[in-house]
Amino acid sequence: MRCILILILSIVFAFCRADEPRQNWKFRSKNGLYVLKLSESKVDTIKDEYGTYQTYRELKWGLYNSITKKLKYELPGPISQRTAYISNNGKYVVVVNDWPPEQADDSLELIMIYKHGELSKTYKLSDLMDCGFNISSSVGHFNWTWGKVKVRFVNKRIEFQTTELVSYKINIKNGKIEEKKINPNITDESILVYGQVFRDGKGKYRLETCHCVYGQIDASGIVQFNSHFEFHGGWYYTVLINNGQEVRIKRGFHDLHDLKLNSCTFEFEKLGIEPELMGFGDINCN
Repeated sequence: MRCILILILSIVFAFCRADEPRQNWKFRSKNGLYVLKLSESKVDTIKDEYGTYQTYRELKWGLYNSITKKLKYELPGPISQRTAYISNNGKYVVVVNDWPPEQADDSLELIMIYKHGELSKTYKLSDLMDCGFNISSSVGHFNWTWGKVKVRFVNKRIEFQTTELVSYKINIKNGKIEEKKINPNITDESILVYGQVFRDGKGKYRLETCHCVYGQIDASGIVQFNSHFEFHGGWYYTVLINNGQEVRIKRGFHDLHDLKLNSCTFEFEKLGIEPELMGFGDINCN
């Protein structure tokens, strides 16, 4: 069992490299008039059976006028490992947990919209994803969007596409979802999978499923499909298949093949491994 678990872990992180924490200690509005920075922190000393260690907490972040240096209002932390967007008049601040260092959990907050320093709307993982396992993981973080989150204060919108290929438009003023639309290439019969691909003949391939986002896969996990693309045998890819034919999807410079949906729950379920053992929190899939 130990050898199998090591093998699965190598599959999950085959394309991942150790990643350093991303920390930003200042965020500015586009016009430079307002700056958001840490205003209050605390170091806690903790003693347990293993020894004594310290933890650092970001308690408050202040929004300051960069000319007068006056504090406009404060927001709760942490923010340094997230991305904060500030409107030119300082009225709105949108905090996006776009590369979470936390474990994936339905209750994890991903988007927070503040108006005049007051929290007006929060979106959690379970609000934006049908299944919190449909993410792209690295050693210390995970991605839940395919491409960057765009915050546009001119038209008061937050726009992004999740790793489930669902596009969102959220109104900053009222916090409501204005549009939620799945990629038009995905139908009720589609199969969206991540796994190891092997060539069976010219234009013919088989994929050994590591993780399945959409569609029905039999117990073997083998998916046969045709494609005009020449896959590298034994490499891992994310593939969308309709009626046995691969559908290529690109988004700007992004190619679906490169989206690593490497939670590999299909493999874990076959081995009877609980998600908690693989570093996941409480996740309930729709």
